[in-house]
Amino acid sequence: MVSKGRRKIKVSRQKLKIMSAKYYSDDSHSMDITSELNNAIQDNQLKIVLSNNIAGDPHHGIIKKGKIKYKIDRQEKEKEYKERELIELP
Repeated sequence: MVSKGRRKIKVSRQKLKIMSAKYYSDDSHSMDITSELNNAIQDNQLKIVLSNNIAGDPHHGIIKKGKIKYKIDRQEKEKEYKERELIELP
């Protein structure tokens, strides 16, 4: 809390958390990258290119996608990305 005169203003800091993250080409070729993305969060921000460098290649030679469910400031959101696209949250 920050005191401003007689009033106290509560300073809330948004907290980014990846709830689930999937890197996939289809249902039989996918991998969970939730922990890797949570570990990549710095200063409540995630900035990383969706690629095989995160945790490996679930389907060699095929373009993959990423589906990320995350929570920020108590709100759950979901975004989808294409392989080699920059993930920038929030």
